[in-house]
Amino acid sequence: MGLVFITSLPSLRLGFVRYKRVHGSRYGRYRTCGDKHGDDRRSYILCKLLSYTLEFSADEKTIEQAVDAQMKNLEAQLARQGLSLDMYCGFMNTTVEVLRQDARPSAESALRCEAAVAKIVELEKLEATQEEIAQALAVICRQNNMPLEMLKPHIDEEFTSAIKRSVLMG
Repeated sequence: MGLVFITSLPSLRLGFVRYKRVHGSRYGRYRTCGDKHGDDRRSYILCKLLSYTLEFSADEKTIEQAVDAQMKNLEAQLARQGLSLDMYCGFMNTTVEVLRQDARPSAESALRCEAAVAKIVELEKLEATQEEIAQALAVICRQNNMPLEMLKPHIDEEFTSAIKRSVLMG
């Protein structure tokens, strides 16, 4: 991943004030919304806001991996609806290459936000609690309709590390 520099906490506050001044009423609506979509939107807004205070660069390989991940997510969403990526491209009158190009800015933004949160986790020395890890495992089990006992054989150091990152980044 590229280098991340938090310019300063005051610049984050200044960015927040500027954002609120420009988007005040919209921010207020999302801030008071208590549902999951409101939480996702607030996280998105705060991440975008934070990214304004960062200097970030990612190499081409990292960006391509992020685009690949977005394309795999799209393919999975389409598969749940009984469609393939080729079928989708035919319906949308586009190509996979154009979809990849369209996904690039979003992938770069996601990398930027991920790097910002990772830097905050590092600077603040944040750690996931055992309770948060257990809750994340419960969600995985629920989403995959499996008991924890079936998941336990697959829990290794790499898996645990990914869960901790997910908890801290989420």
